[in-house]
Amino acid sequence: MSHSAIYAEHPEAETQTEPIQYVTAPVVVPPDVVEYDEDGNIIEPTEPAAPPEPTKRGEYAIGAITGLGGKIEDCYVTDFGIFAYLEDYILYAGGISGKPAGVVNSCVYYYSAQGNIFNAGGIAGSAGGARHYNALGRELPGSYCGSIQGCAARNIILQSEVSGGGIAGEAATDAEGAMISNCYANELNFSVGVYEDEERQTLLKAGQVGGIIGTDGKEQHGHTVTGCVSSVDFPVIGGKSVSAYDDTVRLAPAYAFYQENILSVINRNSVYPDDPKEIFTGSFRFGNAAVFGDDTGALPYPETIEDLFEKTRTEENYG
Repeated sequence: MSHSAIYAEHPEAETQTEPIQYVTAPVVVPPDVVEYDEDGNIIEPTEPAAPPEPTKRGEYAIGAITGLGGKIEDCYVTDFGIFAYLEDYILYAGGISGKPAGVVNSCVYYYSAQGNIFNAGGIAGSAGGARHYNALGRELPGSYCGSIQGCAARNIILQSEVSGGGIAGEAATDAEGAMISNCYANELNFSVGVYEDEERQTLLKAGQVGGIIGTDGKEQHGHTVTGCVSSVDFPVIGGKSVSAYDDTVRLAPAYAFYQENILSVINRNSVYPDDPKEIFTGSFRFGNAAVFGDDTGALPYPETIEDLFEKTRTEENYG
């Protein structure tokens, strides 16, 4: 997926071409309304109560590859945007998927999500996994997967209300043994919370942000975060209630992402949760260092993304 966007908004109203006729209505002066109590005293009018805040509903999931469900492997997304301006909110928005069953060995570069969105993540809006269904399509109790492994997210711009995460906006799942492992998130730009103005300058209520996970949801099991790297500008998990991370997770200043030893974290062995006997290793192969960084040992883009850039340049130059 490259050079694409999803716009969720109402079409503009048609311009009225017929002239509008104005009619002057007669002025009506209402009589004074005075109320008295049982003792004959005038009851002073009181200010009407403020109307309740409108309820915000969110029930959609949007992503570049899938919106809801699916086990996704070996996908790459570059230059992708989600612009949500419907009355109902997008519940989950992700660079790969809104709410996938799981994501393995996938990468997102230069992805932006903004508008009426509750939870947004660089890879997935929610890492909650997927529900079980029988052969007739009926939903069964319990969930499966919920893991995100060997994924990278770079240059991520998220504007949401509840949570924003470099890898997942919202974590926690009803599936057991879910992991976020061997992942890399850098160059993160978050604006998460409720704002008074469209320019998002006056913050009314802050949301939760995290370099790997924005916040946990209401599901019963947390994620184990291991072998991941994210920016020191944000905590690993913005709001954790059931998820946790171990000492293989690193927060680093910007200059640290230019060091080759980050590869030892991204490609550490970890147990693949669907089969505890199988060892999964993040399989990123990084390309030419000149594409990202300088002479001090830059961490380049994954090799497949470099191929996409070359293909894009060819299409732009030669049509």
